[in-house]
Amino acid sequence: NALATLRLRRKFPDRLERIGVMCSPALGDTLLFSAVFADVRAYFPKKQLIYFFTPQSMAAAILIPGADKRVVIEMTKPLDTIITLRNEKLDILIDFSSWQRLTAFYSLLSGSRFTAGFRTAGQYRHRGYDKVVEHRSDCHELENYRSLATSLGIAVGSPPYLEPPEVPTPEV
Repeated sequence: NALATLRLRRKFPDRLERIGVMCSPALGDTLLFSAVFADVRAYFPKKQLIYFFTPQSMAAAILIPGADKRVVIEMTKPLDTIITLRNEKLDILIDFSSWQRLTAFYSLLSGSRFTAGFRTAGQYRHRGYDKVVEHRSDCHELENYRSLATSLGIAVGSPPYLEPPEVPTPEV
């Protein structure tokens, strides 16, 4: 918290090439996140979009279309996670997690030129972000995700969507 308090807020970068997003490891949140992920993809069609997810959400994360790269991060391995995030040399990192303090910590130390995330009541996780949006308990989680995206100028409205993997056609 002290490290984040001393950090100055940065402006949204003028030039973007590499955009990172991460979401809660909860399966239901990951499925809802697919809607906003589609909105981010549509808003940045020619930018590299990197999706960071945990092993716990992998089953759903691999069904969300549109990522240029998918990267597994281990929440319980801080040094490995920070190194993984820094190696991606992100221009922006959007943390769609709402309560995990670790994702806020990882965002702070990601090396990203700009970060965005939620201020959640009682969690004290928002100080390390450059752009902060209030996480509201009186609305649906999808609407919280959309409010974070719109705070960055991203048009929202896509429905949640999963793309099933290709199943080989059996030979007859």
